[in-house]
Amino acid sequence: MCSLASANRDERHWGSDAAELDLTRADASHHLSFGGGAHHCLGAALARLEARVAIGSLVKRFPRVELADEPAWNGRINLRGLESLPLTVS
Repeated sequence: MCSLASANRDERHWGSDAAELDLTRADASHHLSFGGGAHHCLGAALARLEARVAIGSLVKRFPRVELADEPAWNGRINLRGLESLPLTVS
């Protein structure tokens, strides 16, 4: 089975810490989260805008955001994502 979700965690491309979120990583913008070419997600621009507004607003309102507990994943092979992300804000 081919899984695009695994592409962003390829140690051959991203290095030994491929599973870690690192926005300062060289070529961080070259991820495959929205597909590519003819299969590029039509909603990618809207999703990026929504994320920019939501995360920016959260960080402005709560400058200190920390992980309160381990995240829970939804367990899917395709469309993998978080079931919950417990945070502590102040």
